[in-house]
Amino acid sequence: MRVFSSSYLYIHHEPKLHSLELEWRGRTQGDELRVGVCKGLEFAQQHQIRAWIANMTHMHVICPEDQAWLKVEWLPRLRPLGIEFLAVVISTDALNRLCVHNIMCESEQDGHAPLETVYFSSAQDARDWVRQACEGSSLPWIERRR
Repeated sequence: MRVFSSSYLYIHHEPKLHSLELEWRGRTQGDELRVGVCKGLEFAQQHQIRAWIANMTHMHVICPEDQAWLKVEWLPRLRPLGIEFLAVVISTDALNRLCVHNIMCESEQDGHAPLETVYFSSAQDARDWVRQACEGSSLPWIERRR
């Protein structure tokens, strides 16, 4: 179910799985990127999201200022929200892939990445993994957040 729509971002929610997919579209930077990410974070908090899909298939390069903001503002907020699974769908843009690699490597070193982060070349593969990860847990979602 689509819960947010703009020229640069679609946000989809799968209530049964407590998952959220941010589908980035084209060149996005500065305020657009921040507004989109913050909308996702707000929704994640309100709906107890446990899996986040960052679908960057059509996203272009992320400028250095936005890379820094994502490392400092976005990733550290995922784990406290209870997000356990992060699926990253890699971009067709080589520079975006390099930016994402740098962001995630530094965040993992700082301990800010979610408990499990997996990279995919297709959005459907990411969705399938999220479905399997969320349905495969033996403990109820609310219990796992504690």
